[in-house]
This record gives sequence, C-alpha cells and structure tokens, in this order.
Amino acid sequence: MLRAIWEGVRNVVRPRAAQRDAQQEIDAFYEAAIADKKARGMTENEARRQVRLENGSADLVRDAVFESRWEDRVESVRRDVAFAGRILARNFGLSVIAVVTLALAIGSTTAVYSVVEGVLLRPFPFTQQDRLLMVWQKGEDGKNSNVGFATFDDWRKLNHSFSYMGAVSFWTPTLVSDAGAENLSGFRVSAGMFDMLGVRMRVGRDFTKEEDIRGQGTSVILGYALWQSRFGGDPAVVGKSVQLGSKVYTVVGVLPENMPSVFSFDPRKEADIYSPLAYDTSLEYACRTCQHLRVLGRLRDGVTEKQALAEMDQISKSLVQQYPTEYAASGVLFTELHEYVVGNVRPVLLLLFGAVALVLLIACVNVSNLLLSLALKRRREFALRASLGAGSRRLVRQMLTEALSLACVGSALGFGLAWAILRAVLKAGGTSLPRMHDVHLDAGVLAFTIFVCVASALIFGLLPAFHARKADPVDALNEGTRATTSGGRLRLKNALVASNVAISLVLLIAAGLMTKSFVRLTRVNPGLSSKGVLTVRVSLWGQKYQKDPAVVSFYDEVLRRISAVPGVESVGLTSQLPLGGNLDRYGVHAVDKPRANPENDPSADRYSISPEYFRALLIPLLQGREFTNEDDRTESQKVMVISETFAKTVWPGEDPIGKQLRVGGMDSPIRTVVGVVGDVLHKGLDAEHTMQMYIPHSQFTDSDVVLVVRAKGVEPAAIGGDVRRAITAVDAQQPIGAEMTMAEVVRASVARQRFSALLFAAFALCGALMAAVGIYGVVSYAVVQRTQEIGIRIAMGAPAGSVFALILKKGMQPALLGLMAGLPAAFAISQLLASLLFKVKANDAVTYAAMTIAVIAVALLACIVPARRATHVNAVTAIRTE
Repeated sequence: MLRAIWEGVRNVVRPRAAQRDAQQEIDAFYEAAIADKKARGMTENEARRQVRLENGSADLVRDAVFESRWEDRVESVRRDVAFAGRILARNFGLSVIAVVTLALAIGSTTAVYSVVEGVLLRPFPFTQQDRLLMVWQKGEDGKNSNVGFATFDDWRKLNHSFSYMGAVSFWTPTLVSDAGAENLSGFRVSAGMFDMLGVRMRVGRDFTKEEDIRGQGTSVILGYALWQSRFGGDPAVVGKSVQLGSKVYTVVGVLPENMPSVFSFDPRKEADIYSPLAYDTSLEYACRTCQHLRVLGRLRDGVTEKQALAEMDQISKSLVQQYPTEYAASGVLFTELHEYVVGNVRPVLLLLFGAVALVLLIACVNVSNLLLSLALKRRREFALRASLGAGSRRLVRQMLTEALSLACVGSALGFGLAWAILRAVLKAGGTSLPRMHDVHLDAGVLAFTIFVCVASALIFGLLPAFHARKADPVDALNEGTRATTSGGRLRLKNALVASNVAISLVLLIAAGLMTKSFVRLTRVNPGLSSKGVLTVRVSLWGQKYQKDPAVVSFYDEVLRRISAVPGVESVGLTSQLPLGGNLDRYGVHAVDKPRANPENDPSADRYSISPEYFRALLIPLLQGREFTNEDDRTESQKVMVISETFAKTVWPGEDPIGKQLRVGGMDSPIRTVVGVVGDVLHKGLDAEHTMQMYIPHSQFTDSDVVLVVRAKGVEPAAIGGDVRRAITAVDAQQPIGAEMTMAEVVRASVARQRFSALLFAAFALCGALMAAVGIYGVVSYAVVQRTQEIGIRIAMGAPAGSVFALILKKGMQPALLGLMAGLPAAFAISQLLASLLFKVKANDAVTYAAMTIAVIAVALLACIVPARRATHVNAVTAIRTE
C-alpha cells in the first residue's frame, strides 16, 4: 500500500516521467512476447500481429493501466481544472465580473459571520457555561432590578439550588504611582468568583473567604491589559503593593488575556482591576433598598432552572413578609449569563447575517446567469463532446469544475476583503458591540469561507451544468454558428433576474426602514445643547479629600479658574453626564403624599450639580429658579430642582415650587423644590423620559464628577489644554480622565444604531447594484441573440422608438415580476425589524414606495443602454448574420 501511494504521488508530481516509465515497461513486455512467438517459429510480422491481437494496442494498455490507479483521477481533475482555466481566460470579461461579484459577496458574508461567531456563537471560557445565571430582584414593574447586599446575603444563606452565589459592584479606584495618578475601571466581587467560573489565573490566585471580610479586603486582581500597560507583564507582580487612592493593596493574581467582561454594567467595557466585595450588613450602603449589586450564581448539578426559580421565589416571598416596607414587589428573575452579555445585540446581528446571506444569494444568481449565458454559447462544444462519447455526468463535472474554480478565486479574494471590512466595521461603530475582542479571522472562519465557497459553487454551477446535460446534440450541431435562444432558456434567465430583483427589494426596504429609524433617532431633542461643549472627567483621591468641604472647595476653585479661560462662556459640573452611560437612582418620598409602604414610592435619576450646569448645557428653566453659589451652600436650606416629568408624575396639575420630599431613606433630610427644568434624555435618545432631580453639589458631594465647559467663538476641543492646566493648577496630583466633546458623547450613544443602519444600507446598495448588473447582462444578451430579428424589423420599416420600447418591455417584465414577489417577502421580513425601529412602522408606506420606485429606476437604467444599442443595429449587417 505504501509503495502504491508513493508511486501515485510520484506519478502525480512527474506525470511525463511516469508515462515514459509505463511505456518502457509495456514496450519491454511486448518485445518479450514477440521474442517468445519468434522462438516458436513465427516470423517477425506474424509475431507482432499475434501479440497485438492477444493484448490490444500498447497505447490502450497504457491508458488502462493508468485508469486503474487513483492518481489517474487526480490527473483527470487537474485536466478539468486546466481546461476550466482556459475557458474562463478565453471569456476574461465574464470571469472578472463573476470573480469580483463573488469576492464582494463572500467577503461580506465572511466578515459578518466572523462577528456573529465571535459575539454570539463562541462560548465563554467558563466551566459549564449553561449553568451560570444572573439572578435579579423583580421590580415593581416586573422587570430586572439590582439587589441590595442584605437581600443577597439572605439569598446566599437560604437557597439550596445554587452551588455558588456571588455579588458584583462597580468600583472606580485611582492608581497612584511614580508615573502619576490614573483613574481605573474596576469591580468588587465576592470571594471565589473566578474559581467558580473556572477561570485559570495567568499569575497568582483568586480571592479567599478571609479576604472577603469587611476591613480585610486589601487584595486586588489585575486585568490582563493593566498588567501589560502599567506593570510590563511582570510575572513577579504577585505579592507587590499598589496604591489605590490613599490606600495600599496587595496584588494576588492576574487574569488571563481572554477573560470576558461579563461583570460590567456595560459588557462592552473591560475592567482594569478587581478587589473583594468585603461587605457586611452593618454598612450603610449594604441595606435592602440600596440596590447596586448584581448577582451571579451557578446551579447545582441536577437542579433545573425551573426548580431554582421556584425556590428563589419562595425565599423572596418570605423576605417580603419579614420586611414588608423594604420591598416594592416579591419574586426573582433569571438571565443566562451569555444572554445577559449579548442578548441586546443578538437580533441585529442575526438580521445583518440574513441580509448579507441575501447578498450572497444575489451574487450566486448573477454568476449562474453568466455561466448559463456561457453554456448557451458552448452548445456546439457540448454536442461534440456528447457525440464523441462524453456522458452527461462528465459534462456536469466539467461545468461544476469551472464554477468551483470561479468560487475558489472569489473566496480567496473575499477572505482578504473580509479583513478590510472588519476594520471598517470597527470604525463604523462595531466597538459598540460586546465581545468584539473575540472576533478574529481564525481557522473556524476560514472553514466557513471554504463551506461558502463550495456551497455557492454548487448553487450557481448546477443550473448551467444540468442545462448543458440536457442539450440535444443533434439540435446543437444543426444550429451551425447561429446563436439562438429558445423560449425555455429565456424564461429561465428571466426567472433568475426576477429573483434578483425580489431579493434586492427586500434588502432595500429593510435598509430604508433602518436608515429612516436612525435619522429620526438623531433628530430627537435630548433636552440639552451639545454644540460647543467640552466634557472632562475628574476623580479626586488622597487623604485631604476625605471630607466633603475639601472636595467642594477644590471644585469651586477649579470652576473659578476654568471660567476665566479665554473662550469659555460657562462651566458646570455633574455627578452623572447625560448619555454618558452612568446612572444613579434614588427613591423619592413626597412629604404631602405619604404611602403605607415607602418602597412603592417612585424613584428618580439623581444629579449632583454646580449652579452653572444648566447654563452650560442650555437646559431650559421652566419654573422657579436655578441654584446659586450664594444661596445654596452646605449649611443652607436643603433644596432641589426637578424635571418636568418629575413634577407631572408626583404633583400632577399642581404647582411643585415649594413642595417638600425626602431622597433615599425616610430618615433623610427634607428638601424643598425651588425650580423645574426641561426633561433630559439620560439613558439614550430612544429611551422614555424619566423622573430627574438635581441637588447642589455642595449639599450632595461627589468626588468623581464630569466638568461641562461651553465654549464661545472657538471649537470646544481647542480649549482642552487650558482646561486641563486650570485643573492641575489647583492640585497637580489629581488624575484627569477622558476628554470628549458633548457632540461625541451623543454620537457614541447611537453608535450601535448607526452601525446597523450603515451595514444594512451598504448590503442593500450592493444587492441593488448586483441586480442591475444581472438585468443589464440578460437584456444585453437578448439583444445580441435577437440581432437578426431586430435587423429585419428595422429593414421592414419599424421606427427606432418601437424597437426601443420592445427591448425595454422585454427587459422590464422580469423586473416587475420580481417586484410583485418581493413586496410580500419584504413585508414579512420587515416584521422582524419592528423591535429595532424607532418611531417607524414596519409597514411604513413611504419607505415601501420609495424603495419600489428606486428598484424600478435601477431596472430601467439597466435596460436603457442595451435598448438604445438595439436601435442602432445595422439592418444589412444583421440580416447577413448567420
């Protein structure tokens, strides 16, 4: 067997030498047989004749020997590929169009699949991922709600369904080193969290239970990126000390590079650092109503999600009975961890993949049409092959080889194009998707490209192949050199064109709906003016800023210095920047409208601001007054400004000025409403208006704030350096965080919608262009095939206009049939888009009409050129054409 394999490989690599060796062996056999006959008394001629009669021609023997070997099949395939290359090179223009079409379609499909595979299909590097659940407290509205530590502590002690249950809270420490101070993004997590997930540390270990005790949580685990950037990837970092703010921590571990950011309140953002949660119920912020924790649990083996939910619901009911004023509702909700991270982007990614699959289908139909045209031109060749003994299977194999050759070249170019498309996707807003760091053109994506290559070759190659198989050799040979097209062939080509038009219409309508939705989203008034505004984050650290008066004094001086910068019109600060991704909600209790259970009172977004904040963002004052530096200080009367929605919700039909309420617990100080401002969209431009309240920064102090600077007469980015110098002039040791214009913040808030709209539009335009090429090709081919008929019509006196109308009519017929088929398909597909649209109906008549007219216009343009060419046919030349 090994000798046969080796000889076969040698014969494939050196076919001429193999043929020569075989010929010499056969010749030697024949000469020996002839010599044997001569030894028996035959003459030379008689001996040779007898050997040939007994064994056949030496050439036939050689061919039979080679056909019995596996390498002959390889050689046959090689000959097919070589012949396919000659045929495609002879029809170079057609081949280039087919390859470019396939490269565009396969490249787009591969790029989108790599995103789908990396974001949706690739499992997390966790043990038994399907048993990991996010556990939520059910809110009054029946939706997911964060959990207070006291509630989590009871869940952890009372449940028997989870082998592990841990909590996570957000943490923003300041790393202090010789290189300066730097704000980090981190989390506090329960001990054993990473071991439970099955995460193997790059260096070091997970937190222990002893470290997860209040007063003992001075250990940290570094994220891989921070370990590389600030510690040079030093494996000896474990055991070293790092200063976070005014406190010293010890590094106990480093996470691996592929650790997904599953704890984040925004799963797109990676965490820099982790510390133990280290809570107990004596902490002020560890109460049941302080719902700032997210809980992750692992189901015990043998316990189903349904059983766990039943037990947790029962625990929740008992807690509500035990603490009736601490809960607005009873019940628990589960979300699979993978769904929690990627659930929001699953619909749009699957729809994008469907859209690019339709583009690939259009490309296959176009290439099939091109190969069908080529097959019609080669009818005499196929007839001669059949007459010489080639079977139908042999013809089909040759046609499929040509199709696969085109697909292979297109796929190779498409794989390179996919790399470029992925880079463009990231620039167009792809970073708004979670898990984008898991998106790579790896072996799995290459395997998908190969699969698409073979599948597309079969799709667009089988139709021309079977058409060639069914060709009648007698009819084909009798045609001479005349190029005729039967009604059946023309109907087949028209059917392909109609399918192209239908698919293009579906894509264009989907893209039109998404684009219209995005345009309407960008026209939403966020309740503020983003033009000419610069935002800068500042987070204080150090022992001298442990007290609120020192923090207030620092920011008062910073605001004073920035206001003196040339080009600054106004400057303010806020604890939470609208559309910035941060949120802080508190329960509000109206003094004049008490409820039996305070937990049933509404909650509102809380902003801690400076007096100039409203003017910096041009948030309109509707009633009352704004804050002032003179009247609203730490020792002054506790006041607040509320939003319009807040006023209408709590005091409908009443004047809210002078009303009093408590923020947070029932023991919090009473605050008086002194003003009402317009609503601001905080969560997103597509979100509903929420209740919002504003409290003077001197009365509700945050050390981590965003400065909002309105520029006048200059670009906001131009004053960034002066703003930073004003901050460092007050205290050079304080880190200055991200600097963005407010316009960039607004654009970032709609990055995902922009990403979806751009890709849908790009794929739809690509599909429409391919459909136009398909229509143009069919009509042009029909004009060539009917040249003699057109010449006779012109010779008989038919005006150019009638010839033009005839060709135009024939070309538009399949396009109109495609429209009739595409409209109901588009209506069905658009229903899937309904959840992604903003203030646009899935059956929006204007979009349907506009896209239908666009497709008709594209079809007309594709028909006009060949139709005009038909009117210039020379009658004499056409009639003489055979």
